[in-house]
Amino acid sequence: VVWRCFAMHKKWPWADFVRQNGIHAVHLNTKHRYPGFGGHWTPEGHRVVADRIQALLQRAGWLSPDR
Repeated sequence: VVWRCFAMHKKWPWADFVRQNGIHAVHLNTKHRYPGFGGHWTPEGHRVVADRIQALLQRAGWLSPDR
């Protein structure tokens, strides 16, 4: 399966690779993390990441836009 990259953070070291190879990818880094707790996402961080993944899946046509 050949995928296409839709959303990448410019500073991510693999961004060029996934774009050049048509790989779907999304950057999941967020400032919404618990300090001193292993960098785990806060509830807001989970919402941010879930929204990014949903948008990627919708743009790829793997999830209907009304979800």
